[in-house]
Amino acid sequence: MRRVLCLLASFATACATAAHGLDLRVPAGDPAILQTARGVAQRVRGQAELTVQLVHDERAAVGPPRDCALVRATAARQAFEGTGRYDRPHKTLRTVAMLGHEVVHAWVRADRKDFHGLKGRTVAVRPTDAETVRTALGFANLGLSALHAVHVQDPVAAARAGDIDGWFEVGLPDSPTAQALAALGFAQLRYKPEEQLRLIDEGWPLLWAKRAELGLTGAGEALAVPLALVCDESVPRATAEDLVDALFGPGDATQTADAPLPLRYASRKTAAKPVPTALHPGAAASYERLGPLDGPVEVQVTLWMLDVSDIDVQTNTFEADFTLELRWQDARLDVESVAPFEIMNAAESHQTAYYYTSLGKWHTKNWRIQAKLRGHFDLRRYPFDSQRLQVELEHPLKTSDQLVYRCETRFGSPHVDLRRDRLGPDLSFGAWQFSRVHTDEVTSTYGQDEHYSRYRFVLTVERTLLPFVVQVLGPLLLLLLLAWAASWIPHEKIDAKLLLTVLSLVVVVELQVGAAERAPEIAYPTLTEYLYLFTYLSVALSVAQAIVEYRLHARGNDPVAARVRNWGLAASVLVFAVPTAVVFAGRLM
Repeated sequence: MRRVLCLLASFATACATAAHGLDLRVPAGDPAILQTARGVAQRVRGQAELTVQLVHDERAAVGPPRDCALVRATAARQAFEGTGRYDRPHKTLRTVAMLGHEVVHAWVRADRKDFHGLKGRTVAVRPTDAETVRTALGFANLGLSALHAVHVQDPVAAARAGDIDGWFEVGLPDSPTAQALAALGFAQLRYKPEEQLRLIDEGWPLLWAKRAELGLTGAGEALAVPLALVCDESVPRATAEDLVDALFGPGDATQTADAPLPLRYASRKTAAKPVPTALHPGAAASYERLGPLDGPVEVQVTLWMLDVSDIDVQTNTFEADFTLELRWQDARLDVESVAPFEIMNAAESHQTAYYYTSLGKWHTKNWRIQAKLRGHFDLRRYPFDSQRLQVELEHPLKTSDQLVYRCETRFGSPHVDLRRDRLGPDLSFGAWQFSRVHTDEVTSTYGQDEHYSRYRFVLTVERTLLPFVVQVLGPLLLLLLLAWAASWIPHEKIDAKLLLTVLSLVVVVELQVGAAERAPEIAYPTLTEYLYLFTYLSVALSVAQAIVEYRLHARGNDPVAARVRNWGLAASVLVFAVPTAVVFAGRLM
């Protein structure tokens, strides 16, 4: 320890030529943090003046008004939120960089492989690790109080004597204690799937990573705690930029072979996402200048459709009332820059911002939106048409290289049912019936090289047949029956026969004119218009049949007139029924 302190003192002296002076506070007693502090001091020499100071614990390191600290990210999150051992939140705490990680070593006797087998048992925990271990166990729904935690000088000797059933340590991957316990038959603690989910979601910044990525041997994954370089927001912007430039400038020298072990796993791509607090503005500016961190910012979109009304096929519009939630982790995106989204198919819209929250790794912003939206209604299959009611979301200022929207089919729980969970209980569609709901991610292209991510929430609705039967099919069939019934009037009653047939033809024309006034202007015939066409042909045949039949009767040729009546009736029925059946069958397939 004395040698490490001497090294840190020499590095601090070497940094004294810089323009900006900072206190870098480091908790004593943690070899991984001490090694990382040494690497930071080496790397930033000549860019920023760092005076390394050892403090007794993390609370003294990140408590305001400290300049700079290198601590476990769990402590930084607790300090920012005022949870855990922190009495009040440190809202001015900002992140400069995430610098490597420590491994959460958890070894237990072979017959006690999970948390359940450890309850009430004796485990050895280093005093400097107790708070981090308590945090991890708490998120896994097993507090440290459920165990008998003790501090021992030699965990290996205590394990050999049978005094402990488990051992926890947070530190470097190449722990000699872990190797010795493995030789004694101890096994790594196993986490159930639900415990893993709670640890990486609620317990952020705890993370699961492949063992090789953490510097461990063997296959599988392990639990780790990132190390966070944090500072107060009062640190000058230029100073924070200098720190990031020195650590992650050209060459990204943190990953060189001579860098301390934790720093070997740090890079510009992982240094700023996600972070336990907001990025310091100077650090954020430096990351943007140095280039993309690790691809575009991913924004998760959740939409709750509360109401849909006034589906108007004449104007190709409908009205929608919905709630929109955007969630993201990346500190490059703040609440102001996520907000200028556009509802791309909105004719009119009114947005009401609800709330913004930042909990752990997640930033969440909600809006209530009432909008009149445009659709693209295809009526070729009317009245058996189905229409897509879409909400299309796009960011007008950030290309798909900078921001992408992710829908629930990508990030949602497998138990989420969009139809059940994302539609309001009072949702109704008037003359339409609901079919399905789904979400899409697409890329919109403007010009040759401008690409933007677009999110679509799509409701598919189908027209109910009752209005069509009552308003269209029923009247047409009634008029056709009148025209066909005229065939059974005696030959000599030509006036009555023509009255019924011509009257039917005139009423059909009036019905179509009325329907055309209510329909949108389209360049293709609908199924209903085909029905009117077949009705015209049928009634026209009935009119022709009546005239020919009367002429034959006037010449005294009643047997031929009777055959004309029968064949004419059959032709009138078939000229409507056959093509109507064919069109219906084709449109329904």
